[in-house]
Amino acid sequence: GFGMDLHRGFVAVDAGVDRKTYRFINTHLESETEMVRYAQAEELVDYLDTETKPIILVGDLNSPAPEGTVYQYLLSEGYEDAWIHNRIPFNKNGYTAIHDPDLRNTTVKLDHRIDLILVKSHKKPGIKQIIGPVWAFVVGDELEDRTPSGLWPSDHAGVIARLQIPVKL
Repeated sequence: GFGMDLHRGFVAVDAGVDRKTYRFINTHLESETEMVRYAQAEELVDYLDTETKPIILVGDLNSPAPEGTVYQYLLSEGYEDAWIHNRIPFNKNGYTAIHDPDLRNTTVKLDHRIDLILVKSHKKPGIKQIIGPVWAFVVGDELEDRTPSGLWPSDHAGVIARLQIPVKL
């Protein structure tokens, strides 16, 4: 409807961990147009609206936390930002974006957080989303993370987290 080709979407899988099943989704929302990015987020939320399993949504959302429009929309739809519950005291900002396009920058320039881990477990009406504790850290954000030839592994740093999400409240 916007007269453009979009080559991004999402992948989803049901993953069993410790006799619990979670819906794991990875996505990369458009970076160029806020209107398209928001529409993609709405479509994803609608798709997951009837999901009964706890949801783990990860990806490059191209919406900076905490002020981004899409980020705020996802929070308003019951998703919780895992980074906010982080128990690891270092790297408090969680910045993941962005290295130079040629991956050759010799200083760390990460200054915003758009690569996110969001979770949503099913809750009773009137009860705030419960998550945690979380142990999360950023990778690919230190000079020693570069390859022997001096390239960063990606234009973004990554986020790794160990989560505890209640299946039912």
